[in-house]
Amino acid sequence: MPAAVTAERYTYIFDLLCAELGPLTGKMRARALGAEVATRRLTKASRRLYAAAVRFCLEGNGEELAVFNKALEAAPKDEAPKVRKQSLLIPDGLFETMLEILDDNSDRWSRAQPLKALIMGVRHFGLRPVEWENAEWANDERSTLLVKNAKYADTVISRGPNAGAVWRRGNGEYRELEIAEEHGEVMRQIADNAMAAIQEFPYSDEINSATFRRTHKWALQVAVAEFDYPSKIIENVTVYSYRHAFSSDAKACFDITDGEVAALMGHISTSTAVTSYARKTARSGGLKIQPSANSIERVKVRDVVLLEDYRKEKEAAKATSKETTKKPQNPSPSM
Repeated sequence: MPAAVTAERYTYIFDLLCAELGPLTGKMRARALGAEVATRRLTKASRRLYAAAVRFCLEGNGEELAVFNKALEAAPKDEAPKVRKQSLLIPDGLFETMLEILDDNSDRWSRAQPLKALIMGVRHFGLRPVEWENAEWANDERSTLLVKNAKYADTVISRGPNAGAVWRRGNGEYRELEIAEEHGEVMRQIADNAMAAIQEFPYSDEINSATFRRTHKWALQVAVAEFDYPSKIIENVTVYSYRHAFSSDAKACFDITDGEVAALMGHISTSTAVTSYARKTARSGGLKIQPSANSIERVKVRDVVLLEDYRKEKEAAKATSKETTKKPQNPSPSM
C-alpha cells in the first residue's frame, strides 16, 4: 500500500462502490465490483487505486478476492483520456468584477453576500473554503488568525507493506496567520465576514457547498456575458482558485525555500506550492499577512543547494550511462 494512502481512504472507496451497486453480498458483490472497476471511466492511476481499495477490503476473504480479480481482468477497460491541467490563475480584474456582480445580484441570489464574504476571505488569507469553519482569533487583539489545517494528518499505517510507517500531511494541526498592523482593521473585517458566512452556511455541508458553487458559476456567466471575459473561466475558475491567487502573491513576497509560503498555505513541504499551485506573476504581491514563526518552523524546508547537486549528479550519471551503452565500432579487419 502506498504510504500516502490510508486504510480509511481505501475503506471509503470500497463503501462508495458497494453503495452504488446496491444490496449485493458475497461472490455476487465481488463479481459486480470487478466489473464496475473495470468498466468505470477512469484513468489508469485511478483504476489501480480503486482496485487496490477493493483488494484491501476483501483481503480476509480469499474466495471473494479471487472472484473480484477474475471479473476485473475479464471485463474490457474504459480508459478516460488524460486531461491537461488548466491555468490556475484568475484573469486580471476578475476578482473585483465578481465582487461587483455579487453586490448587484444580492436581491436575486440568496448566497450572493455570503459567497462574496467567502471569496474575499479565501483571496486575502489563502484558507481553503472549508477551513473558515474552524478559524478563530488567537488573541484578544485579533491580530493573529488561528486556522485548523483541513488536510492535516499524522497517523501510523496499520496494514499493508508500509505498516508501521508514519504518514504526515500539513505543517501541524493549526497554523497562525499574523495580520500586518497597517492593514489590521480591513483584514479583521474580511476575516470576521468570512467566518460569519461559513458559520451560517458551513462549506462542509454538501448542499451549502453546491449552492456556493452554483452561485459562483452564475456570477462567472455574468462576467462572460457583460464584461467580455473568456468563456473558459466558467469551467476553470472555482472558489478554490482564489487560494491559488493568494499563493501567487505569497510567492512574490517570500522566498519559497525559506518556508513562509508553505506555512501560509498549511503545507508540510516547500515543494507543494511549486508543483501544485499557481506560479507568481508580475502583478502578484502585496500580502497583508505573514505566517507566525512557529508555523514556519513546522515546515519541512527543502535545501535547494542539495536538490540542485542531486539533479546534477543524476544528469552526470545519465550521461555516463549513455556513453557506456553505446555500441563499440567494429574494428577494421587486419590486413
